[in-house]
Formats: sequence, structure tokens, C-alpha cells
Amino acid sequence: MANILAGGIVRVAARLQYLAVDDMINVFSYRNDTAGPVDYAQVIADISEGLDNTYELYEAVLSNQFFFRDLAFWDVGADAPMGIVPWPDRAQGTVAGDMMPSQVAGFVYFRTHRKRCIGKKFLPGVPESGGDSTGSPATGYLSVAQLWGNAILSSSLFPTPEDWTFVVLSTVDALYYEPYQAVVATRFSTLRRRKLGVGS
Repeated sequence: MANILAGGIVRVAARLQYLAVDDMINVFSYRNDTAGPVDYAQVIADISEGLDNTYELYEAVLSNQFFFRDLAFWDVGADAPMGIVPWPDRAQGTVAGDMMPSQVAGFVYFRTHRKRCIGKKFLPGVPESGGDSTGSPATGYLSVAQLWGNAILSSSLFPTPEDWTFVVLSTVDALYYEPYQAVVATRFSTLRRRKLGVGS
């Protein structure tokens, strides 16, 4: 059975969808910090549960016009697909009412000790209640986004947090670095479409 070796990297594309029209995907990389190889099925089960638990935090400020679709796994070392599974428990955002334009998103970035190596994640589906009177993120929204970022940073909601470390790929030297801080932007960001043919 195929497995991820100790120190190996797994890439996960976490897909949400706006009204069955637009996909919004955050891509995460995790390093196997167990003492040995882990088979694909266990990897998928562990990381799926961890991301599902983490996104439960954000679900509280996610518009109900956004739906959780699937998690796609890739073995970086073998350059091979591992499988695609549905989110274990997440289904849909919980906030009813009007939503900000679909391209508006919260923005969380992850600092590393490597120059020019920052992890960037976008939180889509911002309800109007997520903003304040100036159009900036409301205090409650920022608090939830920070909780989400901290949980991603530490893998704290994974079944065994010490087994899977969130890492960021440097485009300078093609190495993976462990971030040390999650920072939530105090202004909303804008989602832009990928170029045709460019995937996650």
C-alpha cells in the first residue's frame, strides 16, 4: 500500500463552492512528523478530520450561499494523486442574509523565517454582518479569522497535532518552511480567477 514517508509532504486542496457556480480553493501543505511511514488512507482520514474541525471555526461567519465540496490529496514526493474525499462533517455556511460580493474575502497570511516565503489563505463567503460601517472586517469576524489562522498554524484541531505540521513552500529555494505566526489582515482582500488551465 502506498504511504507517506516520515518527513514527506502532502498537499491538500480544500474546495468550497459558491452556489454551484464558482470554486474557491485553499491549498495546504503538511509534513509527516510521525516516526515512520503512514498509509494513504490514514493520512487522508487524519488531515480530513483536522481541516474539517478547523473550518468549523470559520463556518460560524461563512455565508450559507457557500458549500463545502471536497478535499483533494496529492503526494508531493511521488508526484501522484492520493484521492478526493468529501468534507467529513462540514456542509454549508451558517450565516443567512445578504453576502458581500463573492470576490470579497478575508485574508490570513503565515510568516516564516525564510525571506520572501509567506503562506497566503483566503476566507470567502463574507456576509454583510462580517463588515463594519467603514467596509472593513468587523471585530467579531477578525476574531474568528484569527482563531482559524492559529488552528491552521498549530494543527491544534487535528486528531494528533504533532503528527502533521503545516508548512509553506518557498518559491526561492523550493524548500518547505514551518511558519511561526498567523496574521489576519484588517482589510478585506479580493479573490481573482486563475488563468485558464491553471489548477491547484
